[in-house]
Amino acid sequence: MTMASYSFRTLRQHNPKLPVLVYFVEDKCRDSRGINNKEVLSRQIKLINKEELFQICKELNIELKIYNDLDLKEEKGYFSAQRIVFAECPFERVILIDSDTFIFDDITCLFDIYKDCDFAATTNTFSDHYPNTVFTTTNLKKKSLCAFNSGVVLFNNHLLRKYGEVVYDYCLNLKKKTHPMGDWIYQVSQNAGGREELAFTLFALDRELNYVYFDSTHVEKEFYRGSTKIFHTLSHKWLTFFYNQYLKMNIPKVVNFQTPVRQKRKLFLPSKLLQRKDEYV
Repeated sequence: MTMASYSFRTLRQHNPKLPVLVYFVEDKCRDSRGINNKEVLSRQIKLINKEELFQICKELNIELKIYNDLDLKEEKGYFSAQRIVFAECPFERVILIDSDTFIFDDITCLFDIYKDCDFAATTNTFSDHYPNTVFTTTNLKKKSLCAFNSGVVLFNNHLLRKYGEVVYDYCLNLKKKTHPMGDWIYQVSQNAGGREELAFTLFALDRELNYVYFDSTHVEKEFYRGSTKIFHTLSHKWLTFFYNQYLKMNIPKVVNFQTPVRQKRKLFLPSKLLQRKDEYV
């Protein structure tokens, strides 16, 4: 929730009028992950609780959809399977943004830049290590490509909803090795932990979707090189980026420390945005 608070605030700094919908899956705290709380406290960052996060959403005009008890069935304990909630997404065009992100610019232009594809995404980290992988689809077709990261994705054509409808089955089949790629995911990620992102790649391949990879000036992941609109830190590297780069950047900051900063501040940068009813974050 601490990561999410920074993601929400940096988003609103540069996109004050863009509709934002947050899927908050509390799920009785059964399937969650996060940054190391002890390390956060030792570095003087204020931990955000649920009530404070809800208040931040209210202040920032962010819509909340809350799930208190989500039945993940045979995927109980696997937080990425929570993406089944996207089956309820009503919007045709959406930018899906994970909470371990920082937004540094107006992102509404991305809807126009990537309007002619089914989706835009970055590569997955295991794909970076295995770039020449030949993926076998559900119907046994083979294709070589760099697998997708599902943390920041621009979806067109109601595809986020369609992915939410099938992500559970993909994940479970990979876990049980009943999918042709089941053995492979255990080889490249511990306990098949990366199966959801492989599921997203297989979802795209099975449907022969038209995709593009984000330009690095629009979205970057893991390693920040500057001049990008959305930076996806990946959760385990959030603190490193926050202290080693974010606080040193020459940009207005959202400050949320316990000490030595006594006064919290929220800064919103005015911007003229084209509002469209079919575009959502």
